[in-house]
Amino acid sequence: MKTSNFSSLFGGLSLFCALLFLLSGCMEPQTVILDSKVTLTYQAKDPATFKVLHHGEKTDLVFDFTGSALFQLLQGAQKGESKSEILQDPFLEHQPEILTKQSALVLQEMGIPFAVGERVSLGDQEAVIVDLVNENGVEFAVLDSNPRFTREALLWEFTITEIK
Repeated sequence: MKTSNFSSLFGGLSLFCALLFLLSGCMEPQTVILDSKVTLTYQAKDPATFKVLHHGEKTDLVFDFTGSALFQLLQGAQKGESKSEILQDPFLEHQPEILTKQSALVLQEMGIPFAVGERVSLGDQEAVIVDLVNENGVEFAVLDSNPRFTREALLWEFTITEIK
């Protein structure tokens, strides 16, 4: 008698565990919500020409801040869904510490106009003049050598491939 009770208890427990395992797949979030862990692919395009400037995949990206533009765009999105919007640096990869200053005189000697938006080649790096400042009567250009996809507003397209 004790053996049959044990085997029926074990059988019932096995059935319960099997059902729990099957249902666990159904319990995963179906849409992007706060604290979702998301895998997505992305493309950043020039909004004027639609040329792809940057692309890739982010794996297990956690949305733990409701104020981010990326979370606001993707909130409620489902697996397989694509969304796009013009955003600036949605992954917050811009590094302000690598901004540098160059005097207007040096830029003029290089033949580079002293104007915001001008591209400046410095060896193997490219920078863009993002600001003009005057310090004690000396004019400087603030140069940003961060990648374009972190310093400019671009058309970003995201496709959700997994939600955990």
